[in-house]
Amino acid sequence: MRELLQLVPKPSRYLGIEEGTVHKQGKDISIHTALAFPDMYEVGMSYLGQKILYGILNERENWWAERVFTPCVDTAQVLRDHNTPLATLESDTPLGDLDMVGFHVTHELCYTNILYMLDLSNIPFRTADRGDTLDIPIIMLAAVAPYLPNHLHHSWIS
Repeated sequence: MRELLQLVPKPSRYLGIEEGTVHKQGKDISIHTALAFPDMYEVGMSYLGQKILYGILNERENWWAERVFTPCVDTAQVLRDHNTPLATLESDTPLGDLDMVGFHVTHELCYTNILYMLDLSNIPFRTADRGDTLDIPIIMLAAVAPYLPNHLHHSWIS
């Protein structure tokens, strides 16, 4: 995704170079995950829950939690046009190559953005469509939204 930054608006949204960003070496990592915020970078960076979880997970030597946010429509189109999957900020790892992707659901309007992010990552929406392969990450939700419809929980979440 990084090689396409010159084609997208506000490329700094996708660099992952903020103060406090964690970078680790791949050979030392046994669990590689993404903390996915299903909203724009500017909204997600102000969410304290993500910052706390990011810090806690990255304190473990063998875990690496990276971040990913919903890209703007223009950026998503660039990704589609270049057949490039959505990737993490820190290492530019496609979400489909991770062990786990955890979504923070702060309100009901996030649900469609979760599907949008899964689509941009080439990860099937429905759990049943993912099969038993270990090539697809576990999908998790941390929901503080007041209502998580049961059919969403059983259909999307690993």
